[in-house]
Amino acid sequence: MTLPFENDTTEIIRKIVFAQLKHDKLKKYLSIFAISLATFLMTAVLLLVSGIIEVNTNGGNSITGSYHALVSGLTKQQYEKLSADERIEKLGFNVLVKSASSDGLQLNISCSNEDSLVLNGLSVSEGNMHRRKMKF
Repeated sequence: MTLPFENDTTEIIRKIVFAQLKHDKLKKYLSIFAISLATFLMTAVLLLVSGIIEVNTNGGNSITGSYHALVSGLTKQQYEKLSADERIEKLGFNVLVKSASSDGLQLNISCSNEDSLVLNGLSVSEGNMHRRKMKF
């Protein structure tokens, strides 16, 4: 019961309280989202930096290869002359055997020696490397 000339403010107070609770709930969810996003971004940056450090540590050879020169169109005599040069530490060759394309996809079959695989950052994942001398 309200006395004359008094205002009944219970309904207004209830609306204000519920609005404040809703605001606080939204603020809590936004805070959780911001903290989660910051954690994710910091983790991603740390993983990226550690990957860059790993690539720099091994010289990037597993990704880009370690050759210093690439010469194409050599004859067998030119290759033998280069392989006899004492200044050359490793000399690899890569010969295209066959190339085929279908539906916009291309398959290149080539033959390489072991030094070529090492210089290009590749390795044989199964089996053994064939040791016989290759002919051009």
